[in-house]
Amino acid sequence: MNKEQLEDLTLSITPFDSEIVGVIDDFVYFREHLFLEGEEDEYCCIRMKRKQYLKMIGLWLEQKGDFCKRYGHFCGVFGNFYIEKFKELGTINLSVAFDENKGEDGEYIYKDIPLFEVISFDAHCDMEHG
Repeated sequence: MNKEQLEDLTLSITPFDSEIVGVIDDFVYFREHLFLEGEEDEYCCIRMKRKQYLKMIGLWLEQKGDFCKRYGHFCGVFGNFYIEKFKELGTINLSVAFDENKGEDGEYIYKDIPLFEVISFDAHCDMEHG
């Protein structure tokens, strides 16, 4: 990615919807969508420390509970956390699709995609009542 793209990039994680693709050492790896203005939707991989992820889950549960209490019922609240600071680590080779017409049983399609590490995230989850 070029410097201008990195400056305009917004990364986010939805703790229970983001696809966890691996847990290696002290890091949790997510396959996420990468939205760049004027570009096609692509994938990226975001890694964050396990401790950060557990904190994120706790914040999400706390804020979801606030929504349920406010509306007085169970609700389909969904939301994501915006990554405030991150660093680009290069690329990682991950599956991005499955072609069921390839081979006898189908075949995963792998691609080198950008890899980012979370330095910090906004503790306020951008939630919507669903």
